[in-house]
Amino acid sequence: MPITTDQYERLMKFLDAQMTVQEMADFDEELRHDPDLRSQLDFEQSVRDAFGQQTGLQTTGKLIEIPAGNNGWIHARPWIAAAAVIIVVMAVVSLWPAPKNTPPTAQGKTADTTSRLVNRPAERGDRDLRDSNTIHQAETVFKEFFQRDSIPDQYPVYLAEALIDYEAGDFRTIWNTDADRLPETRGNEPVEASTASSMAHYYKGLAYLETGAVAKAIAELSRVYRRQPGEPLLAKARWYLLMCYVKENDRRQTLLFAEEVIEKDKDPIRVTNAKKIINRLHQ
Repeated sequence: MPITTDQYERLMKFLDAQMTVQEMADFDEELRHDPDLRSQLDFEQSVRDAFGQQTGLQTTGKLIEIPAGNNGWIHARPWIAAAAVIIVVMAVVSLWPAPKNTPPTAQGKTADTTSRLVNRPAERGDRDLRDSNTIHQAETVFKEFFQRDSIPDQYPVYLAEALIDYEAGDFRTIWNTDADRLPETRGNEPVEASTASSMAHYYKGLAYLETGAVAKAIAELSRVYRRQPGEPLLAKARWYLLMCYVKENDRRQTLLFAEEVIEKDKDPIRVTNAKKIINRLHQ
């Protein structure tokens, strides 16, 4: 069944990284129960990434306004021909090997999403104006406080390869791991299945963040944050969400998460660093 106009608008908002953490969590839950919406999301993401990769065009926001009809169901796709041309071009490009640690798209291909995320227009009242000074300041703060997290002492055997590769700086295995469909075990794993899933989302999010795919990092880390897996994974997810919003130069969300770290985190180093980040924002 085709998706509704409201669903399409939420999908666009998700792709533009304009959702709050709660909105993203709600949308994630909706995706779990609606395969048509999930399929449409994969298609929209692949088209956006294709445009960005093959033409260098700015691809955030709606590619074209899709009119609704028949009680709000979306049928028209006037740019489908353009998408078909792009897919043909991508088939040729795919003959070349993908570079290491380039985040995969929803279709399994690769595209650099960093410039698309950095250049996304700011929302009035939510973000600082993206002039060169504020972007430089955000990057400086991010580099000062971001540090790749180490892998845990205990983890499921089916995540071993992905986590060992992650620690070595190769993120492709963790990106290709379906964190919501991990293999079933016989009950002898060192962590529970739900915790293992959150762990996979967590390290996938860190890999996206380190390579500049901030919107994807926020999506993965928000899944962990919403599930409330318990300390220390929850505290770490909260901290790296703060890092995401620092890198995005999102002042409002940065302040919210920094204050939450100060209030709830038991790690004195993260608490101290959160206070320093707030001080940087007020300078």
